Amino acid sequence: MTYEIAIAEAKSDALQWAADARNRVGGQPPSAEDTHREAARALGSPGAAVAVATLATTGWAAVPLGDDQQPVGDPLPSYAAIHAHYRNRHHDGAGIELGAKPAATLVAVHGTAKAWSDWYAEAAVESSKARYEDGSGKLTTYRDAGRFSSISWQPPASPLRSTGVAVGAAELNAAAERMRPRHLGANERGWLLWAVPVDGRSLTFRDRKLGPDLAVVGQGVVPLHAVRADGWRATVSGLPVIEPMPDWLLVELGGRLGKPRAAA
Repeated sequence: MTYEIAIAEAKSDALQWAADARNRVGGQPPSAEDTHREAARALGSPGAAVAVATLATTGWAAVPLGDDQQPVGDPLPSYAAIHAHYRNRHHDGAGIELGAKPAATLVAVHGTAKAWSDWYAEAAVESSKARYEDGSGKLTTYRDAGRFSSISWQPPASPLRSTGVAVGAAELNAAAERMRPRHLGANERGWLLWAVPVDGRSLTFRDRKLGPDLAVVGQGVVPLHAVRADGWRATVSGLPVIEPMPDWLLVELGGRLGKPRAAA
């Protein structure tokens, strides 16, 4: 089945859904917003589904992304706009703009998992003391990093194939070791994403390096869903939730608070 046929069928399903809703006994016909939302979902496009979920959950407009993970259009502020875009660009991804949003500022840290782990292990130390009376061992506690979403690149599923070629135990063990999760994507750079409430004050973050393979990103677009040419997919652990960022982390990431806005 071609994607053109799939999209045509999705449109037909959306129209049928609307017609069924109108014909329900004692029911109210769906609003235009409901119709556009269901039509966008019915397209079967992962990018459209993420854009719909982002708008429904946060009220923020997603940005459509092309094959190079760069924006291919303006933010999509309504379900009608989402449907209009993805019905013709089924494969496009979806991202979110960093910076100022209604009631929040979005900021991300971009880098490898190891780079973040190494930086956090050094920057977030709250206390460190000997574990035993003789001074041996060490007990370290770390500061809270707040609530964030993670976006990571995941490899495509590997099909299992049988082979008649005999492979020795050493080769099989080496192959299994290479396939372990810690090796898959170890060098892939992902994002950690925070939505920080502004509470009547402006809050800005500037792009800056935290260390090797790790940087603060204050502006631009972070993908929530995208597919690279090699088949790897950007997936998000969950849409961002507005929650205060711990003070220590706000300082470390270079957040700058403006003066309180005067009451109207």
